[in-house]
Amino acid sequence: KGSNHTDEPEPGEFLMLDGVGPFSTPSIDDGCTYEMCAIDVASDVSWASTTVSHTTAHWIAFASETILQCAAAGRTVKRMRVDRSPDFNASANEGVFDETTFKNKMLSKHNVLVEFAPRNRAEGVCHMEQNHDPIARDAEIYLQRCGRGRAFVLCARRYAR
Repeated sequence: KGSNHTDEPEPGEFLMLDGVGPFSTPSIDDGCTYEMCAIDVASDVSWASTTVSHTTAHWIAFASETILQCAAAGRTVKRMRVDRSPDFNASANEGVFDETTFKNKMLSKHNVLVEFAPRNRAEGVCHMEQNHDPIARDAEIYLQRCGRGRAFVLCARRYAR
């Protein structure tokens, strides 16, 4: 009753990250087959970048750029939740993504806390999943209306964003 405390994050404070792909046909634009995505939970502002592979280095670069864009808009990212893909593992020796390296780099470089959503549990990154649906639908409609093939999927997703 007398408290103004809320658990809702301020815009820019809490990001969710997820990946889409790999797509079977490389993009006609840049040859990429995978999209890295982020969304600001409070404002629904989203970012995306394409890549051929989604290694730890690619995710660090993408997350860092997103954090810097938030800072340029006067926002301070405090934490992020990352969808744990089947190829995200606790050790770099086990897969293409090293969770520990990513988490440590975000903390040391940007003072951002990282948590990983449980594997195969989309509700862990629900804002990101909700963002994917209309983008995927819009991209598919665009491809159908323009008579374009699968090589245009990532271009259409970028256009839909």
